[in-house]
Amino acid sequence: MPQRPEDDALLARLEDEALYERLVRFEAAVDVPVPSRASGLLDALRGLGGADVAFAVATRAEAPRLDVLSGLTHPPSFVGYPPVVLHHLGLHHARIAGALEGREPARALVHHEASLASFFGLLAHPSYLEGFVRRGLGPKASRDDVTRLATALPAEPLEGLGRRAREGVLSLTPESRLALEALARVRSALARSGATPGLVTKLASRADALRAEAIDLATERIGHALDDASTRGELTTAGLDALRGLVAVWEHVGRDEAVERFFVERAEPVCWELQRRREWEGFARLFGTPDEVTRGAPTATFRLVESLVARTKRDRANVAYAAACAQFLVFYTNVVPTFERQIAVAERAVDVCPTHRNGRAVLASYLAQKAKALVQGFATDADLRAALALVERAEALFPSCRDAREARAAIEARKTGMLSRLP
Repeated sequence: MPQRPEDDALLARLEDEALYERLVRFEAAVDVPVPSRASGLLDALRGLGGADVAFAVATRAEAPRLDVLSGLTHPPSFVGYPPVVLHHLGLHHARIAGALEGREPARALVHHEASLASFFGLLAHPSYLEGFVRRGLGPKASRDDVTRLATALPAEPLEGLGRRAREGVLSLTPESRLALEALARVRSALARSGATPGLVTKLASRADALRAEAIDLATERIGHALDDASTRGELTTAGLDALRGLVAVWEHVGRDEAVERFFVERAEPVCWELQRRREWEGFARLFGTPDEVTRGAPTATFRLVESLVARTKRDRANVAYAAACAQFLVFYTNVVPTFERQIAVAERAVDVCPTHRNGRAVLASYLAQKAKALVQGFATDADLRAALALVERAEALFPSCRDAREARAAIEARKTGMLSRLP
């Protein structure tokens, strides 16, 4: 008995549903609930170049392979893809990203980017978008409403990421962190979508604004905590806790430059208060204990400061922060456990900001102390020459350095006692 056309259509749809489930499992490597209508992606993909080979390899009886078919869903560029394919792919990748978020965030980001690129690609197809919106709103919808919603629809996933970023940023949820990272990949998604330069500028700026809104929420709360700590005279206790929280925010938001700048602006008064009170354990709480520093694994606070240092060295637009970075390196010497490391950190401070007065004074003091150590006890002629070079550099760095004067006096006294041995 011959099959009816509707039977053939039903069989083809069931086969596509089974193949689509296999494809999703291949790409996600986890079980992902999929609605039956999602298999429409496969029917849409059949119109693409190379699809015949991809489907033949995926459905062959022996050793079927899904990687070729998966390649059609993960192109380097979505330019040239029909709108119906882009629409399906946007939903497809969003579905997989959602399933992976709690398990493999890095892979979830790959699918978030592909989803965004697919939806952004739809902006080149206004007729398709307007038809889709009109079917949803019904024939009585006004032209203005259809146009407005059709224009906004492809950017809605972007707005959704912004909402998730804001909602979880105060409690530093994994969902918020992933949303912020996805927003940071919007430019890459736009490049793959083939969006016009005008749209790239508009949507990239919107992504930046959404990230900034979430970051501002977190830094504003910490700013209030620091203000309260200052009012209560608790900068070295509650203020220090707030700064540690700010470092956690920096890690959460993807080590954003705005947080680095906020940190150096607001942390400096806390560190000066620690210095004034000589509460060295407070520096250890902020920068890491000497034992942690000795092990060579830089703490998050030091990584934050070093990140801004690198930006300052790389881009002269950040030169205004050079002095603040240098001062934090000077503060860091309070937890560096060895004298040579202290000198190295102070050298870095002066390298970051050559005119930084405190950095030059601290480095000069360390160099002079090293010179004095060289001439203690038995000192060779080479020791005396090395000590003198250190003193001369210390004097050049900071002419009024008291340690340099004392070191020079010690050298002169030693030279007098060993005059016969000098060359």
